[in-house]
Amino acid sequence: MTDYGRKKEALEAMYDKYNLTIWKIIYGNLQEELYAEQIITLIYKDIWECDQVLFSKERQLIMILRFCRNRLDQL
Repeated sequence: MTDYGRKKEALEAMYDKYNLTIWKIIYGNLQEELYAEQIITLIYKDIWECDQVLFSKERQLIMILRFCRNRLDQL
């Protein structure tokens, strides 16, 4: 499997596991659905670019929460 294939598989697994959590955090802070979707897209781009998050099993949620916090802090 190529690196792209491994990353895609890891991101899909992470999405399945954490997407509801990410949605609740971002939408809960913004209360605007379209804007929340845009921020979440940026968070997934951040995650895609960080192999440490994609392939970590132990601290994955902590790192995802940091991406959420960073994006919210930039608003």
